[in-house]
Amino acid sequence: MRRLTAGPAPEAARPAIRGESAAMTLFKVALIGGGVTVIFDAAWAVLHPAFGAPYESVWWVYVLIAAAAGYVASQGRSWRLGAAGGFFVAAVDLTLGELVVSAIRPDLVTGTMPERLLAAVVALLIASAVGLVGAGVARVMSPRRPTVYALLLLLVFIAVSGHAAGIWEIPRLRWASSSPNSSAGFDPRSITVAYERVHVADATSPWSQETTERIMSRFVERWSEASLGRSRATVMDDTDLRDVLVIFSDRPIEFVDFNTTATAARFVPFAGGRLRVVEVFFHPRLDSELTAGILVHEFGHALGCCTGLNTSGGHFIGRNCTLILCSPHGSARVFSEDELNQMGLGR
Repeated sequence: MRRLTAGPAPEAARPAIRGESAAMTLFKVALIGGGVTVIFDAAWAVLHPAFGAPYESVWWVYVLIAAAAGYVASQGRSWRLGAAGGFFVAAVDLTLGELVVSAIRPDLVTGTMPERLLAAVVALLIASAVGLVGAGVARVMSPRRPTVYALLLLLVFIAVSGHAAGIWEIPRLRWASSSPNSSAGFDPRSITVAYERVHVADATSPWSQETTERIMSRFVERWSEASLGRSRATVMDDTDLRDVLVIFSDRPIEFVDFNTTATAARFVPFAGGRLRVVEVFFHPRLDSELTAGILVHEFGHALGCCTGLNTSGGHFIGRNCTLILCSPHGSARVFSEDELNQMGLGR
């Protein structure tokens, strides 16, 4: 009788115990993995300028954390728990982590609310997929016989991790090559500049010689200030081929807001980016200081900024963005480390 009454009880209790174990494992993964991610967020927000690297350059760390979360959460037997592990760690990072980063460096959290929500959804999906990779690794390393799917996931994980760590490089597609705005054709720390007034034949340029000389002299000073002394612009006396050619055009412009200089000038690369032209349009209210600031902005584009996260149309975006290369243009007097890194002027 004792065997008959005592036998079923442990069997009936097993599913509940497993469920509790899985829930507790997920909680621990979210707590520990999320905590590690938030600590890394805070540390990197403070330290990344000292390393001369953009904030988003360590994306592979988050990939590894999500994979580790999926590995631990899956317990070598559940794909769903692996995906959930990556998901919950990313959720902590996108909430508490973003709060911490915005408190340390508000300029790193940019974009409108719809854009940030969309980015968060994409990040959660990617983290869940990476969690699946971690679960695949756990299955391969478990006593069970590994499936073909798990082996493929392990191969992908090894390939991406090796690429991120710099051990090897995954070949890029042709469309992923450097953009026409690339600054690889000249030394960004020493830029030669020529300028010329261009206007309709038999007409008088609205830009006087004295005005353009004053503007270019002020630009050289502003450029050194904005680049923290890491780059020097030298204005040449003639218009022989230089790194950048500035054209003072007679094309008129109308300003709606003088705080937004998006229509005041344009940067145009030719010959695959090897010939760089900055055209400045004319308006009677364009003084030397404002025009020099416009040139600083356009030269930032000439050196390759800006691409990557939180950018659109070659500009950093965000309602509270104050960077020189923001859209609309910010009020900053010096480039941020992110901007300098993209221009090849990192430390």
